[in-house]
Amino acid sequence: MFWLLLTILLVIAGVIALSRRRNYRAREVEDEPWRASLDEDEPLDLDAAREAEERWLAEEWEEDDAEDEPWRR
Repeated sequence: MFWLLLTILLVIAGVIALSRRRNYRAREVEDEPWRASLDEDEPLDLDAAREAEERWLAEEWEEDDAEDEPWRR
């Protein structure tokens, strides 16, 4: 009885795995137009992004200081 239940469980798991694989392969670029636009984008400039983040953090830090300690103005 144990082996029968185990076999049934494995068959069901196999059917589910095959159906998921087929569904994944069925998707194409036409189904996901945003994928095609990813290839057209230019690569991200990490240095510029890092500098922009540092500027933003510095501005946020100054705003927080001004709000927390009004006597420093």
